[in-house]
Amino acid sequence: MDEFGMLIGIIAVVYIIKRIFDNANNIHKTKEKLYIQFAEKYSITHVSRKKLLVILNSVFGKVNGKSFLLCEKLDNIKDRAVTTELTFPTTIPTNFIIEKKGFFSLKSNIENLQPILIQNEDFKSSYLLKSDNPEETLKIINEEIISELIEMSTFFYGILVVHNGKLTYTFKGGLNNESGWRNFEQILALFLLMDQTKNS
Repeated sequence: MDEFGMLIGIIAVVYIIKRIFDNANNIHKTKEKLYIQFAEKYSITHVSRKKLLVILNSVFGKVNGKSFLLCEKLDNIKDRAVTTELTFPTTIPTNFIIEKKGFFSLKSNIENLQPILIQNEDFKSSYLLKSDNPEETLKIINEEIISELIEMSTFFYGILVVHNGKLTYTFKGGLNNESGWRNFEQILALFLLMDQTKNS
C-alpha cells in the first residue's frame, strides 16, 4: 500500500471513531434531557455525573408522596454497559420478586423464596413470581396487578424485588427515548398501586 492509500485509511478510521463518539454523545445528551424533563414534571431533583466518559443520570424526590430514587449505574466497566434502578420504601409486609423471563432477564440473590404458581398462561409465559409468604403476596399480586403486568410484558424488562421494606426495580440499559419514559411511568404507577394494595 502506498503512502496515499495509508493516509486515506487513517482518515477513514479517524472518521469512523469520531462518528461513534458523536453518536454516543448525542444519545447521552438526549437521555439527560429526558431525565431533566421528568424531574421538572414531578418537581424532583436531577443530577448527572460522568464516569469513564459515560454520563450517568439520577432523579430523586417525592412522586405522589412517595420518596423515590431513579439512577443509572455502570454495570460493566469493560463495555460501559448501563443498568437502571428504581427504589422507594414500602410497608408491604412480605418479601417477593417478579422476574421477567427472557434473554435480558436479571436474577435476584435473595434466598428462601418459594415459587408461586399463577393460574394464568399469559403471566406464566412472561414472569416468575417467588415469595417468602405466598398467601400475603397474593393479596398484593391480585388479579388487577396480574392483568396490568400482562399488558406491560412487552416493555417490563427487568426484575422487581420487594425486600425488607424496600421496592427495587432493575433493568439493563437506559431510558433513552420518549416511548421508554412513557412505558417507565406506567410501570412506576403500577408499583405505586402495589404499595397501596397492601392497605386494601
